[in-house]
Order: sequence, then C-alpha cells, then structure tokens
Amino acid sequence: MSRPRYRSITPAVPVLGASALLIAALTWPLLFTNSGFSGDWPHHLWLIWHQSLSLRSSHFPSLFINSSFSVFNPLFAFYGGTLYALAGVMSLAMGGAPVQAYVCIYMLDFLAALAGWYWLGRMAGVGRWLALVPGMVFVTSAYYLMLVYVRGDWPEFTGVSMIPLMVAASLSVMRSDRLRVLPGSALAVSTIVFFGAHNITILLGLTMVALTGLAALVCVPGARRQITRRGIVRVACVTVPAALVSAWYLLPAVAYQSGTQIGSNYVGKQEVLRANAGLVSFDHLFTLSRVSAGGPSPYPFDLSLPVLAIAWVLIGIFLLAGGGNRAWVRLLAICSLLAVLVTVVMTHVGLLLA
Repeated sequence: MSRPRYRSITPAVPVLGASALLIAALTWPLLFTNSGFSGDWPHHLWLIWHQSLSLRSSHFPSLFINSSFSVFNPLFAFYGGTLYALAGVMSLAMGGAPVQAYVCIYMLDFLAALAGWYWLGRMAGVGRWLALVPGMVFVTSAYYLMLVYVRGDWPEFTGVSMIPLMVAASLSVMRSDRLRVLPGSALAVSTIVFFGAHNITILLGLTMVALTGLAALVCVPGARRQITRRGIVRVACVTVPAALVSAWYLLPAVAYQSGTQIGSNYVGKQEVLRANAGLVSFDHLFTLSRVSAGGPSPYPFDLSLPVLAIAWVLIGIFLLAGGGNRAWVRLLAICSLLAVLVTVVMTHVGLLLA
C-alpha cells in the first residue's frame, strides 16, 4: 500500500520545491533583516505584544488598550481581535517572541494564498505546473507585496491571503461526497483567520465572493449541477462555527459602529476619499511603469492594476471562445465583468459614498 502512495507524492515534490523557492524569494527581507518596515509595521507588532501580555496575565484576550493617547480604548473590539489574539498565543508559545510570531504569520499568509490558488487550479483540471501560475501572479502582484513592505498592513494582508484558501476549501467540501479531514480543517482555519483579521476585507471580500458565486449559478449550468443541498449544509456546518469564533469582537463592532468616527463623520469620510482619489486615477491604474502619486495624498505610493494579467485574461476569453468550452468562457467573462465593476466603483468617490 505504501508504494503507490509514494509514487503519487513524488511528482508533486518539484512543484513544492518551486513554491518554496518563490515564497523564500518574496519573504527574504522578513527573515534576514534586523529592522522593521514602513507604514503600520511597528503599530501591529505593538498590538500583538499587548495582546500577549493580556493572555499571559489573565488567560483571555483583551478588548482594550491603554496608552498615552487613551485609556480603555476598545480597539480590539473593532479591529482584528482574533488575529492579534492568535499571534499573542503564538508569541507566548515561542517563549515571548512577538517579532518571530509576527513574521511567522506573514510567512503562513504567503503559503495560504499560494496553496489556495494552486488548489483551485487543480480542481479546475489544470496540470501541476500550470496550476502554480494563478498563485504566482497573485503573490507577486504590486498590491499584495505593497501591503507587506510599504503599508505594513498586516491584518489586511492576512485577510486577503485567506480568501483563495477559503474559497478552494469551500468548493472541495461542497463537491465531496462527505466531510473529509484535510479540506474541512483548511476551511475551518481559513474561515477563523479571515473573520478575525480585517473588517473591510470581510465586507468587500464576502460581497465579491457572493456576487461571483451567484452569477456563476445563474449563468453556468455546470456550476448548478455541482452544488447540492448536502454540500451546502457541510460548508455551513464548518464555516458558521468558525466565523462565530470571532463573535467576541465582531458583535461589539456591529453594535457600536455608529459611535466610531468613520461610522458617524460623513464629512470626514468625504474629505479622506477625495484626498486619496488620485491614487486610483486611470493614469495610475493602467500603466506599465512607475508613476508619482502626487497631489494632496499623504501616501508615498501609487496603485496600478496588473495590466499584463488583464491582457492575458482578455486573450484567454477569445481563445476559450474559439475552443467551444462555454462553461469556462462564461466563468472568465463573469470574473472579468466583476473586475470592471470594482474598477468603476473604486475610481468614483460618489459611488463609494453611496
């Protein structure tokens, strides 16, 4: 029994090695430098350390921080409570090492994103080497790497990294004849981390996943045939309890959101959006070179879309259309149209405010 199993694993070894080399190339600054990075890097590290102190003293995560700016500030009730708690536990398990725990979760985020896209590619029938391509495009994109090395937005990076793995695991559990350990565990872990990391990513990520899934069910008959009531129940039995792990901080966020500055200060939101609108102008989004952010924006970077990847997708639509595979043409068209919708919304302040 062991020999066929060994033979089935052997072809995957080069793929695993290539994935490890890619992740090592993208994350070597995290591992081989003694300095921090710009943006919110020290901010999130300090919050991890604070949560680890709370866990060590009371064995429970805290909703509050005390600092020179505020006393009993309920920050963890509105932002990444579960993620900071998980990192605090990891720090204590490492003997009080918040920096190592911080970097370790960054590494696991890269791995989760790459593995999720690879899993989706394999389920779509793509070969081992070609299934690496979607994940490679994703983890090397400007936005993804900017979150680490420019903005230092650890919760957003973690939340975004969980989406591919969560979607892949959901599809695997839904299409299977029964709940299996590895897909179920991957779905539970990715769901816990996703709902415990970043509120805006939860809102926008779930919205886009729901719209994509609904459009696929309406427009692609093959997708409807693969969705069963039992499969949906299995996914719900895993995701609902996993999401409720973060109820301790998400429920206060929902209950008291109107008392926050971003929830009540409409004029302030207008000013922030209009000040940063230049970051997502069409001149910046559709370029093959670097451009200066300029304008009144306080950010030292500008945002651009993966133009070459977009061209690749458009060419792919024509190639698939010529091959007669209607299901894949429709899926690619759905994702492309939703990408256009997101681009239109994010470049118009009025739509964002509405």
